[in-house]
Amino acid sequence: MSITGKFKLSTSENFEDFMKALGVGLVTRKLGNKSTPTVTVSEEAGEYTVKTESLVKTSEIKFKVGEQFEELTADGRKVMSTMTQTAPNVMVHEMLGTN
Repeated sequence: MSITGKFKLSTSENFEDFMKALGVGLVTRKLGNKSTPTVTVSEEAGEYTVKTESLVKTSEIKFKVGEQFEELTADGRKVMSTMTQTAPNVMVHEMLGTN
């Protein structure tokens, strides 16, 4: 799979509205909406690491494709996540709330 590498967000649409719908506070929404994170994806022995670095926060998740894992989101929510590969360079990140 050639999904590994370093990526920089260049555009974003409706992110503030998305964060508001999740219940993210005003200050965090404003900071998050101005941020242009860099995401580094690496893989070793079938385990992926996704490191997201921004002005607001740096976070890192580790997972195996198709296996559910516990995740603490950048805004502090605990979720159960599953990553699936839908195309050679496409992963879908599904999050299910735990509350």
